[in-house]
Amino acid sequence: GIVVKDNTAILFHRVGNFEVVEAMNAKTGKVLWTSKHVTSFNSAFNPDKGPRSTPLIHKGNVYVFGSQGVLRCLQMKDGKELWIRRTHQDFNAREGYFGAGSSPIVAGGKLLVNVGSRAGAGIVAFDLLTGKTVWKAVNDTGSYSSPVVTTVDGVEHVLFITRFKLLSIDAKPEP
Repeated sequence: GIVVKDNTAILFHRVGNFEVVEAMNAKTGKVLWTSKHVTSFNSAFNPDKGPRSTPLIHKGNVYVFGSQGVLRCLQMKDGKELWIRRTHQDFNAREGYFGAGSSPIVAGGKLLVNVGSRAGAGIVAFDLLTGKTVWKAVNDTGSYSSPVVTTVDGVEHVLFITRFKLLSIDAKPEP
């Protein structure tokens, strides 16, 4: 998918052996900047090599989550990489049949990602500015469903569908 903010369109796609983030002028299509990250992901079940998630724009940064679980934060203005996390390696998560595919979301002042690790990191909260792990929760593999934020009795919750469950997580405290 493509996302647009302030006349800048962000496209996250694959070209050859790279997952590519491109910023374009939304009116003219002129490429403003490009950021690439090498990938070797190949689905055994589908010729589509990803990525499957939609970029997230938040407070001047772009967050992308690639098929091999590579989570990156780029500056919106110039594409400079601010931080990178290799979540499948960091949290011992499997790629799954079609790779990682859930889009990240911001809630409770953190970046939340359906990482999909059975080692207590099914859902992980990252610091928006540094990428450091803030908290991790549940022993569930990931899904291709993107989370949504809702408010229940005045408390902000994030709804995640993992491979086998629907989870409602209070985004603010550490679970």
